[in-house]
Amino acid sequence: MWAFSESALGGVLHAFRIPFSGLFICGAAVIFISLIAYFSQKRWTVLKSTLIVILVKVIISPNTPINAHFAVLIQGLAGQLLFSTMRLPKVSSLILGIFASMYSAFQKIFLLTLVFGNTLWESIDQFSAFVLKQFSISTAANLKISWWLIGIYGSIHLLGGIAAGIIAGRLPAWITKLSERNDIPALQFQNNSSRGNIDQNKNKKKKRRWWKKPTGIIILTFPVVMVSLSYIFPEFGKNKVYEIVNMIIRSLLIVFVWFTFVAPLILKFFKRLIDKKRIIYSSEIDEIISLFPHLRTIINESWKISATQKGLNRLKAFLSYAFVLLILADFETE
Repeated sequence: MWAFSESALGGVLHAFRIPFSGLFICGAAVIFISLIAYFSQKRWTVLKSTLIVILVKVIISPNTPINAHFAVLIQGLAGQLLFSTMRLPKVSSLILGIFASMYSAFQKIFLLTLVFGNTLWESIDQFSAFVLKQFSISTAANLKISWWLIGIYGSIHLLGGIAAGIIAGRLPAWITKLSERNDIPALQFQNNSSRGNIDQNKNKKKKRRWWKKPTGIIILTFPVVMVSLSYIFPEFGKNKVYEIVNMIIRSLLIVFVWFTFVAPLILKFFKRLIDKKRIIYSSEIDEIISLFPHLRTIINESWKISATQKGLNRLKAFLSYAFVLLILADFETE
C-alpha cells in the first residue's frame, strides 16, 4: 500500500488538481509506516520496507526527482528510530506525523531560498507593501508578508501532520474491530504479473517540465512583474532592478550546475546502489508490483462501502476497510 501510494497517489492528486498534494502523500506515508511498525514482529521491518518502497518507486516512476526518494528515506529512518525506541505507538505516530510534514514543508522553503536567495522574500515583501499601499493601508511598509506566507504554509503542514499522526495511531484499533466482523467481503484475485504492462505505461508517460507547472510559472513571472514595476513606479528604486536581475542570474546558474553536473553524479551513484538492492529484494518487488491492479479494486470497493459515512468519518471508514480488505483478500498465484 505504501509503495502504491508513493508511485500512484501523486499522479491521482495532480490529475484532480488537489492542492497540497505533497502533504497528502506525506500523511499516507506516516499511516503506512505506523501500521508496518505496529503489526510487524521484526525489529528492522520499517527500514526494510522503506528500501523496497524506494525501489518500487524508482521502477514505476523513474522520472521522480532525487529529493522525493530522499524524503521517503528520511521518513522511513525517522519511523524506524521512533518505533524502535518508544513504547507508546500512538505517541510515535504523532511525532512522526509532525516531523514528516514539517520536513516536507521546510524542505521546499529551504530549496527556494537556496536557489533564489533572500531577494525572493524581500521582493515579495516589497510587492505586497506596494499593493497594500494602493488601498491606503498605512501599516503596509512594516508588514512582512513573506513571513506570513511561510507561517501559514508551515501551519497547514503542521495541522496535516498532527491529523495524520492521530489517524495512524488510532487506525490499528479500527482495523482490528472491523476484521472481527463477518459482513466484510473477502475478495479473490488471480495474481498475474503486470510488470510488462506497467513498463509500457511508464514509457508512454511524459514528464512535465518544472517551468510548465503552476509553481514554475509563478516563479518565472514574478521577477518579470517586479522588474516592470521598478521601471514604472519610482518608489521601487533602480537598485531593486539590479537585485532581481542578480537573483535571476543566480537561480539560472544554480539550476544549470545542479542539472548538468551535480544531479547526474548523484543519480549515477543512486542507481548503482539501487541496482544492488534490487537483486536482493527482487521477489518482494515483483510481488508488490503484481498486486497494483488489485489494489485499485480494493480501493474502489472500500470507497463504495464507506459511502454511508460523511466527512472525516468516511475517511476513517475508507482507510479501515481498505486495510481489512487487503488483509482478508485471497491472492491466487499461477
